Amino acid sequence: MPLWLWVALGSAVGGVVRYAVARLWPTVLGGWPLATMGVNVAGMTGVLGGFTTYSAFALETVTLAEGGAVLRAAAYASLTVLLCIAAAAAGRLLASS
Repeated sequence: MPLWLWVALGSAVGGVVRYAVARLWPTVLGGWPLATMGVNVAGMTGVLGGFTTYSAFALETVTLAEGGAVLRAAAYASLTVLLCIAAAAAGRLLASS
């Protein structure tokens, strides 16, 4: 099977799993979209590349801000980015050991 087809299939699987996480964990704790944060932190290239979604992260951040929770939106965005960077660093460290 060509490599591009493996990538497409992996992305499709990741997208379906991401949808399932959102359906299974639809509520937000303190107004935070934790399902999106969790999948974005856990996401990596390959199958989990289709698992993450920047568009949902951006929309949820804007929705929080428009709803009057500007500080919560800023904290959510900042923490998501920091956790994603930490997860990437941990992945590199794990792969190099």
